[in-house]
Amino acid sequence: MIKLNGYPSRIKSPNDYYAYILNLIHSGKLAEDQGYCFFEFQDASRHIYEAILDVCRRRGISEVHDIGCGYAFQAPMFANAGIVYLGIDRDDDLLPFVPRGQNLFYKFAKYPTYCPPIKKPWHTAAISSLCVGFLCEGEDVWEMMARSCEFFIGHIPESEYPAMKKFYDIRRVYLYDETIEILFCQRKEIS
Repeated sequence: MIKLNGYPSRIKSPNDYYAYILNLIHSGKLAEDQGYCFFEFQDASRHIYEAILDVCRRRGISEVHDIGCGYAFQAPMFANAGIVYLGIDRDDDLLPFVPRGQNLFYKFAKYPTYCPPIKKPWHTAAISSLCVGFLCEGEDVWEMMARSCEFFIGHIPESEYPAMKKFYDIRRVYLYDETIEILFCQRKEIS
């Protein structure tokens, strides 16, 4: 069972969660700006996170650290797949609105910040849907990420490739819907 702001919901699929969020928006339990954030997620980021989840399943990832999680509408997708989810965001005003449940954790801090693995350190992946490269960027971000997570799975702007390649090797590029590239990267040895 996943909870949002104290309201229980039986979530079996991403569509169940979206229906639940829409109900909260229409009932006035989510503010208008939170509703806009949801629609943005539904229209754009949802497909990216579904693709990231698919890669996590294929690669046996047991824990993800979502850099720039926002309202964490994507969190139940991972938790329902049995993957421990750590959402990281700098805006602690989001805390009352993030989903609650088993295997859902949050850290509110400006990235880069060290986030040790919660459960299985050798199957932990940092994930991002464009937050790395727009909200936080550069070598210090990738270095801290490499200290926390063995893998990176996500969608980033090409401008981040040089910094990323200092700490991670691209192992595979997955193409979804012929437009979304999801990188699967493994950490290089760091000193």
